[in-house]
Amino acid sequence: MKPWGWGIAGGLVGLVAGFAATIAIGLVAFEVFKVSQREGAAAMGLVFMIGPVGAVIGAIIGATFAVWFARRSTRAIADKVTGERTNPASSRSLRLVVAVVAGGGVGYWIGLALLHLALAIRGSRSFDNYAAALALSHISTIVMLAGAALGAWIVLRRRASQA
Repeated sequence: MKPWGWGIAGGLVGLVAGFAATIAIGLVAFEVFKVSQREGAAAMGLVFMIGPVGAVIGAIIGATFAVWFARRSTRAIADKVTGERTNPASSRSLRLVVAVVAGGGVGYWIGLALLHLALAIRGSRSFDNYAAALALSHISTIVMLAGAALGAWIVLRRRASQA
């Protein structure tokens, strides 16, 4: 299978594993820190807000390791066939992954700060309609994706200007 195929498979496995690990860690943390489970709000926040972030991080890590392993295996097979050492892959992919994860992490925290700021300006945490609550609840996710995209753009732009 091609490295991109392994990347998709690794990303899917990482997606599921990241979500499951996030939920498990969150439930343990709820018990350790004695978080109130009134009306299941903490569990819903864990499953619908925090869990997807862990899933995205798991998918990125899973895809990265799968592609790295597939390229390494392909290179090892080519070395055996040709009898000489081929050039190792550049560290650009590692820089790209680090930039995406760091940008996403910083973006997520900025998004949470924006969410708290919007709720403070609004003065109330209750909403009249579902659309407003849904829009505000996705601020952190949207800013996280924008931060990850910005990190990727910076790494890829730098490489294009150096070429």
